Amino acid sequence: LKSTVCGLEEQLSAAHADHAEKCDQHIQELGVILETNQTERAGLVAAFGEEKAVLERQVWEALCSAEAHDQDLSQLKQQRTASETSLAEHAAERETEMQSKDEALRE
Repeated sequence: LKSTVCGLEEQLSAAHADHAEKCDQHIQELGVILETNQTERAGLVAAFGEEKAVLERQVWEALCSAEAHDQDLSQLKQQRTASETSLAEHAAERETEMQSKDEALRE
């Protein structure tokens, strides 16, 4: 009986040692996986930051471009209004001249 107990204790001790070794291996493997994930995450965060900066710059450029186009459009509208006013004034002047000539011819 004593030899059986000693044998079982040896087997249990060996099983504990084997289990402890496997746990250490798993801990090391998980450490490597964690380090890899952290490195990949840092890379993804950096890439995201770069993409975000590019997109923000593109949005800013688009907004600036739209503002410039709005200003150009506003200037063109002002020029059109000025041209229409000038044309109307010129037409009124010509009409006045024509009426004056007509009156002069009638006299």
